[in-house]
Amino acid sequence: MREVLEGLKSGDRGIEDYPVTPGRLVGLIGLVKDGTISGTAGRDVFMEMLETGEESVDVVRRLGLRQISGEDELESMIDRILTEHPREVGRYRAGKSQLLKFFVGEVMKESRGKANPKLTGILIRRKLDS
Repeated sequence: MREVLEGLKSGDRGIEDYPVTPGRLVGLIGLVKDGTISGTAGRDVFMEMLETGEESVDVVRRLGLRQISGEDELESMIDRILTEHPREVGRYRAGKSQLLKFFVGEVMKESRGKANPKLTGILIRRKLDS
């Protein structure tokens, strides 16, 4: 990224010299906006696009960066995590609401960072508060 910025600042290269066209950038932004990938993954995809010239969807597929946003799949992970941590579940229900972050972190670990964190938090809260 730094190389791109330096090339643009120095005037050695123009934006048209890079393989990420405005249309490809719009495609990448769409993947982040619709939750297909996270913002962090979006940065990684952008860097790959600069290096390879690939379309964003191809980079996401090749690197396996698609977020897990299916409620069924997330709920099965969440159920496992809650079962493995009964003490923390009890503490959460006793008022330690900051433990929600712990549970989201555990799901993120299990999913290797692919779980949609916002949806994961909603689903965990729903299970713990019922």
